[in-house]
Amino acid sequence: MKIGLFTDSYTQLNGVARHVHNIALSLSKRGHEVKVYTGKGHSDHYEVINLPCVPFLFEKSYDVIIPTRFRYDIDIAHSHTPWCSGWMGLCSGKPTVSTTHTAPQQMFSMYKANFLDSIGWNYLISFHNHSDHVICQTKYTEREFRKHGLDRPVTIASASIDTKTFKKGNGSRFIKKYGLPKEFVLCTTRISEEKRPELIAKACKELGYPIVFTAEGPLMEDLKKRYREAIFLGHIPYGDIPDAYHAAKVFVSASAFETEGLVVPEALASGAPVISSNIPTMAEVIKDGQDGFLFNTYPELKKKLEILWEDRNLRKKFSKNGLHVAKEKDIEVVTDRLEKVYEDLIAES
Repeated sequence: MKIGLFTDSYTQLNGVARHVHNIALSLSKRGHEVKVYTGKGHSDHYEVINLPCVPFLFEKSYDVIIPTRFRYDIDIAHSHTPWCSGWMGLCSGKPTVSTTHTAPQQMFSMYKANFLDSIGWNYLISFHNHSDHVICQTKYTEREFRKHGLDRPVTIASASIDTKTFKKGNGSRFIKKYGLPKEFVLCTTRISEEKRPELIAKACKELGYPIVFTAEGPLMEDLKKRYREAIFLGHIPYGDIPDAYHAAKVFVSASAFETEGLVVPEALASGAPVISSNIPTMAEVIKDGQDGFLFNTYPELKKKLEILWEDRNLRKKFSKNGLHVAKEKDIEVVTDRLEKVYEDLIAES
């Protein structure tokens, strides 16, 4: 098959960019001809078509794609963004697929503009209802989009992780490279309001545990001032992320909302003991007390963090069980599902 992937997030350090690359690479290895339509970037393994773009006013690392006419030499178009390049995919004249990578709670919360959520939902539903088939990462995500008006056929498929890569991390190497304490709590989510990083920083401060953040975001400078004992590494090379998970004594995600929250499966695949906020997408992944801990309130987070930090046998249990949970998110499982969707749509057309 000739497959076109459309995205405005390819060079950014985020889950969408990693997913597009992983899927493009996996499909290419299976003999498909893959083209990624995006702003900037290149690959030695598949074709990347650079579209005219300008930096996004409020986030310079993001590209705003300028609409461009193309003669698309593809059999199917898969849009990974609801913005301009995503519409280019939907208007390609080919069978179309779109993925629900984002929701209004994520689109506007980092700019403290959640009063726009209803407008955001109307826009997103309009976008996805223009595609032939929609990929939702979780059952909860499908329910949310259905509730707001999605009427397209849906397949559930994770944004995917390469579980083999995350199994191979080297914790000692990460600690030595960044000069870190031998034991610490890790958070790899974006440092923005919807991710609630302050809950983790506050709990670690009160318990006296070192906390390491390996991302950036609009709250970063403020947290640095208020939690001087916390360690902020900023964005680290993607190759160091598996090492980070292996080095962590405990991994915590406190996000208030996720369409999937891929950092948690990444941590599970690395064998890191996990604590996550009890949101519907995480409840689909973690059985509280079996594969990790879920929490609803700050006192519950603090208590469960203390329990897991002190209980070596419980950490071993979570590490062992988490490895099995992560397999469902593996790139090969996801590629199988996408291939089936593509083949069926091409056959129908």
